[in-house]
Amino acid sequence: MGSIGSLENVGLNGVTLDVMDGLTIPALTFMIFQGMFAVITVSLITGSFVERIKFSSFFVFSLAWATLVYDPIAHWVWGGGWLAEAGALDFVGGIVVHISAGVSALAIAMVIGARKGYGTDPMEPHNIPTTVLGAALLWFGWFGFNAGSALAARSSSIQWRTWSGSGPGSAARWSSDHLSPNPVTCDPCKGCRLDPLKRK
Repeated sequence: MGSIGSLENVGLNGVTLDVMDGLTIPALTFMIFQGMFAVITVSLITGSFVERIKFSSFFVFSLAWATLVYDPIAHWVWGGGWLAEAGALDFVGGIVVHISAGVSALAIAMVIGARKGYGTDPMEPHNIPTTVLGAALLWFGWFGFNAGSALAARSSSIQWRTWSGSGPGSAARWSSDHLSPNPVTCDPCKGCRLDPLKRK
């Protein structure tokens, strides 16, 4: 089914440690790897509503969004769906992860509305060491996503070298903009993200 896939593997039916057709790794390992993509995609959206909805609402949203939005898009692109048949190429999630998360985050932010105090009150992270640690873990973890998407140790997995340079490069560039008069620890964590609020 080109739109939503099938229920062939529902409840992990037939997903074993055997290597399935078209894979170079066990099917169970591939399922765990793909599951991490789904988890990180939901977490990317949370920045648009963090601290503005209840945890119970977040839990329900995460489950519903991953099932009703992420799963079909992942099938369209990676599972032989209509986008794949149309020639779409998505090696590490530009469509499945980033576009779907970005559009969803924008939609949620538009529904919830502007954060109280946005643009007038300072909104520094509550815990700067945790912010720095999280950014470092995300950058390091992306090595696994980028190189691991080749599903084998071959030339295409070596592309991580290019991506590994972009993180420190963008962090250094962003930090250089804020070296004076008062640098902030979290500046490197922003990387190449565009910040509409310019520090005076």
